[in-house]
Amino acid sequence: MNAHPVVERYLPEGAGYFISEHECPRCGSSVIRVPRRLVDLLISKFIMVHRYRCHSMDCDWEGNLRVL
Repeated sequence: MNAHPVVERYLPEGAGYFISEHECPRCGSSVIRVPRRLVDLLISKFIMVHRYRCHSMDCDWEGNLRVL
């Protein structure tokens, strides 16, 4: 029996972090979701965005990416 599709997106097993569909706009690495700031919540009233941080240690990008 196959696992639920969301569970299959966790790699490696038990690591506890989610592999996002988004990429860092600066370096192209994977990104992780981080809590939104108040201004991000206000922006989301008009344009749905989530806040992300680059997973790469060499890149310090953090920002909003539009949710499709």
